[in-house]
Amino acid sequence: MKIDPDAKTPARRIHKRGKSQKANYLSGPKLAGMVQTESSLESAAVYLGMIDPRVREIAPQPVTFDLDTGKIYGTKDDLTREYVGSGKSPRAYTPDLLFTLNCGDQVFVETKSNWVIAKDPDCLKLPARLALFGHRLLLVTDEVITSALSYNVKLLRLHADCVLTPPVLNAVAKLGVGPFTVVDAMQATGLRKRDIIGSILSGALRCDIQIHEIKPKTYLWAAGGSTAHLEILSL
Repeated sequence: MKIDPDAKTPARRIHKRGKSQKANYLSGPKLAGMVQTESSLESAAVYLGMIDPRVREIAPQPVTFDLDTGKIYGTKDDLTREYVGSGKSPRAYTPDLLFTLNCGDQVFVETKSNWVIAKDPDCLKLPARLALFGHRLLLVTDEVITSALSYNVKLLRLHADCVLTPPVLNAVAKLGVGPFTVVDAMQATGLRKRDIIGSILSGALRCDIQIHEIKPKTYLWAAGGSTAHLEILSL
């Protein structure tokens, strides 16, 4: 469903009759307008793309593949219409997301919980199938997007527009190598929580966002300008 005139038309509907998936409405950096996702895992993958400095653009439900031929269609309906009268049913597949990277490469992303994979293990074959057609598909599970990571990317993306001033950067630099807690860093420098979060996003500070939720007692280290701690996905 297209809910924003600025958003790209998705390749398939989020809701289908008889399905109880809840649509999530998202907007923010790297998205064209407001878009829909169909699970909390997919939403977390979008947020992760927002804070990953390697990602330039994010498109949900970007295209539909014919898994038999590799042909790409703008929408699933386009594929279905092509098969009308043929006596055959297409094997349609629409990836959850498309990440366009700063280098120009494109990576399709599919999010699946371990519970879904256990019920439908054939989905594990999708990356190899798309590779036959010259496309890269990254399968992301809840082993990658942990509960801590899901919490953190929601928090971090709210501060994606934070610009650190020289006084803030100087104050952070004086904290040293670490480790020190979030609250200790704030008390030692007089900085706001937003400044600390911005420092994590900029690469001035780091923490393991996949393991530990960013809370007052979370330990931080100096990152030296590296954003490797934000680059969770194997893009």
